[in-house]
Amino acid sequence: MKIGKEVEGRFRGIPTLFMNASEFLNPKKADKAERYFHMCRQVYISDLRNVIRLNRDLRLKKWAKDMIVTVEVSHLPIVPPDDVNIILQLAVDPAFRHLRLDDQIKIESEKLRVYTVTVRQMVESYPSEYEDDKVIE
Repeated sequence: MKIGKEVEGRFRGIPTLFMNASEFLNPKKADKAERYFHMCRQVYISDLRNVIRLNRDLRLKKWAKDMIVTVEVSHLPIVPPDDVNIILQLAVDPAFRHLRLDDQIKIESEKLRVYTVTVRQMVESYPSEYEDDKVIE
């Protein structure tokens, strides 16, 4: 677990408690995390193996009460609960960084169901921004 500022996406700058799915699913570690809630406005759970069942395991709104709850996933098998913010991580070619600001990214979720965004509209994070997180043991 770590505490730091969110540097990705729309909640950029918010004090955040970062944990992975195994920490969240471990009752002792989840209890330990609660001790740091007063320092944060968001709980961010990285679940890139998709082990958390979003419709069942996420007791988060009771657990995290008035905090923003974000879960990062690599696959979204169900419609997530309304009270949970989702970050869907998509792997892209490293050449992505060579796109110009007005170039577009197209995401096709199913036939003729397309989302596009210009690079200019995206929030970019840099490696150095992740260095200030403090590890909680």
